[in-house]
Amino acid sequence: MSLPHSPPEPSMDAATPVRLPAQCNTAAAPALHRVLADAVATGLPFAVDAGEVESIGQSVLQLLLAARAAAPALTIDPVSPAFAERVRALQLGPALGLADNVLEA
Repeated sequence: MSLPHSPPEPSMDAATPVRLPAQCNTAAAPALHRVLADAVATGLPFAVDAGEVESIGQSVLQLLLAARAAAPALTIDPVSPAFAERVRALQLGPALGLADNVLEA
């Protein structure tokens, strides 16, 4: 059940990457936390699709960092220009497993 003004709930299964919403803000964090925690709990490698991210806040970045620490095989691909810019500005590329060439403008 979705409440009014709630961001769409990210989905996760073995074949589908976790797709980040365009607005990765504090409102999106609780649903994303559940999906990432479930994905990490499987113990299987999984991917995050950040290709449509228009903005990303600290809370979602912290979730991604925690998921990557718990599941080092996590990959993030594709990445949008806005996602790449924010990660590059905060120098989080190595912690998220992103090579410099992925974050180039």
